[in-house]
Amino acid sequence: MEHPIYPEPRLLAQSGLGARVQTACVDTRALANHDALDRLVPELLAEAGLVLGDEPCECDLAIAYAAFAPALPADAQALWLAAGDNPERFIVVTRSKNGGATAILFAPGIERAALYALRATLALVQGAPTRIANAVVVDYPVFRTRGVVEGFYGLPYSVTDRTALLRLMSRLRENAFIYGPKNDPYARDLWREPYPLRGVGEGAGQTIEAAAHEADRLLVDFIWSVSPGLSFDFNHFDAELDALKAKIDEVRGLGARRFALFLDDILLADAANHARLMNALDDYIHRFDPSARLITVGTRYSFGPNDYTDALGTSAHSDIEIMWTGNTIEPATMTATDLATINASLRRKVTIWDNWPNLPGSFHGRSGDLHSAVQGYFTNPVLNELSLHPPVVFFQVLGPIADYLWYPEGYSGNSSYEAWRPVLSRVIQWVAPCPPCGNLRAGWTCSAEGTAILFCDGRCVTALPCPGGCERQSDPHPHICH
Repeated sequence: MEHPIYPEPRLLAQSGLGARVQTACVDTRALANHDALDRLVPELLAEAGLVLGDEPCECDLAIAYAAFAPALPADAQALWLAAGDNPERFIVVTRSKNGGATAILFAPGIERAALYALRATLALVQGAPTRIANAVVVDYPVFRTRGVVEGFYGLPYSVTDRTALLRLMSRLRENAFIYGPKNDPYARDLWREPYPLRGVGEGAGQTIEAAAHEADRLLVDFIWSVSPGLSFDFNHFDAELDALKAKIDEVRGLGARRFALFLDDILLADAANHARLMNALDDYIHRFDPSARLITVGTRYSFGPNDYTDALGTSAHSDIEIMWTGNTIEPATMTATDLATINASLRRKVTIWDNWPNLPGSFHGRSGDLHSAVQGYFTNPVLNELSLHPPVVFFQVLGPIADYLWYPEGYSGNSSYEAWRPVLSRVIQWVAPCPPCGNLRAGWTCSAEGTAILFCDGRCVTALPCPGGCERQSDPHPHICH
C-alpha cells in the first residue's frame, strides 16, 4: 500500500484498504469556525475523485469533526499529548464497516488545522476504484510559521504562478505568504502612490486583491510588505509616516490584513531611525488588530551580530519579528547553534528569510533543531530570481521544504524530494490548470456567473473564486472581486 500523505505525518498507522468510496459527506458542526472550510469542501472532494453527498446515510464516506478526541492506541495517545496546545494539531481515525466508511476528525485549535485534517483524510482515498485506508493519523508542526517570501529581484510572479504557489502552499500545510517582490514599484520606489486599478499599471491593485483573497480562501496568511527605505525622509518623519499609514490603509482595502516592513538593500544602516519607524508602524497596525505581529527586515540581515543589530534589538518593540538570512546571505547549512548570538543581539528569536536552495534539486542543510531557535521560517525563491529558472522549478523544491518545516526530526532530503515528484505531477493539474483564454482579452474580467474573477496572462486563464461575488463593469473600469 502506497504512502498517501505528503508532507510526512508524525504518525500514520494503516491497516489495509477498506470500503470503496465514491460519495462523501462532511459534517463540520463541531468546529467553532468552519465557513472557509465549508466553501472548500466541494473542491477538495473533487480533487480526491469523490462527489459531495447530501446526507450521511447516502454517502460511502461519512466524515465528521468531533467535539472530543477519539480513543487512540497508546503510541498515538502519547504523541497527541506531546502536541500540547499546538493550534494546528489534528487527529484522523478512519474505519470501514458494512460496505461503508467513517472518518472521525478532531482539530481543537484553529480552522486551518481542520483543513489539514480533511486533506489528510482525503489523501487516504487511494487506487482505482477508489478505496479508503483504515488508518490513524496524529500530526502537528513544530515551526509556528512556515511559508514563502516572494522577495527576489526581477519580474515578480505572474497572477497565474502566484495563484499556483498559494494553492500548493495550502496543500503542503504552509501557513503564511509574504508579498515582497523587489520590482513592484508601488511597494518600493513608488511606495507613496496608491496601486492603480486602471490606466498606467492597470491591474496592479487587482493583483494584490486577488492574491490576498485567494490566500484567505485557502487559509494561508497573506502578508503585504512595503520597502520605503530608499526614499523615506527621516527629517520629515511625521509627514512620511502619514504617507505610509495611508498606503497601509489602501492595501488593507485590497484585502491584506498583515504587514511587513522591509529595510533591506539600502545604503544607510540607521538603527535608531529604523527602530523608530518599525515601532510607529507596529503601533499603527495594532490599532486595527491588537494581536497583529509586524514582520521586519533590517539593513543588516546576515553576517552578524553587529552594532546595528545590537541597537535594533534594544530599541524595537519586543513583539516585532525581525528576519535573518543566516551567517551568510545564502548559507548552505543552518543550525540552532548558529543563531544563538544573533538572537542575543536582537533580543528575540529571529524569523528566518532563507535564500537557499538556489539551484534545482533536493533541500538539505537545515538542522532538526532549527525550530527551537526561530519564530518562523520563510524561503525566498531565489531559483526564480532574474528569471534564472521558471517558477515550476521552485515548486519542485517547495514540497521538500514544507516537509522539513512540518516534521524536521523525521526529514530526509533525497527521499522527500523523490516522494514529492509524483505528488506534484498529480496535483499540478488542480493547482495550476491552463485552460486557453479563448475570447478573453489579456488582463482581468468577471465570470459570466459573477462568482469568480478571471485573469488571462495571454496564454492561460486563471479563475479565482470571489467571496461575495464579482462586480462586472464596462471598460475601462476594473472588474472587482469582493
